[in-house]
Amino acid sequence: MCGGERIGGLFVRPTVFADTTPGTRLLTDEIFGPVLAFQRASSFDDALVLANDTAFGLSASIVTKNLSDAHRFIAGSRTGLVKVNQPTTGMAMNAPFGGYKQSSTQTFKEQAGPTLMQFYQSEKTVYLSQQA
Repeated sequence: MCGGERIGGLFVRPTVFADTTPGTRLLTDEIFGPVLAFQRASSFDDALVLANDTAFGLSASIVTKNLSDAHRFIAGSRTGLVKVNQPTTGMAMNAPFGGYKQSSTQTFKEQAGPTLMQFYQSEKTVYLSQQA
């Protein structure tokens, strides 16, 4: 839709892709950059399936006024960080952080402080705002 131009070196303008199809690298790979890819979902459950359809699970976010849907997303999202009505970037420095699946070493959570040695747990950090 917009962006994508190189602005020197390895830098590109923020880029937005619309109507992407499941399975494309934009949706399945971890892209660390100013990139946003939209895909259509027919329902909440379909959207959750689409969001989890990747080998990675660093962070996820949902924007909703429905607290029940927010909690369903928190429980169903296979990511190490979930934010509700907030962007996926920025977090408390002392909060456990690390992804699920291939977004993690599966041995510890970065910035985990006293939770560092809890190897047998899968932690999920959640930020929830009731205002969309």
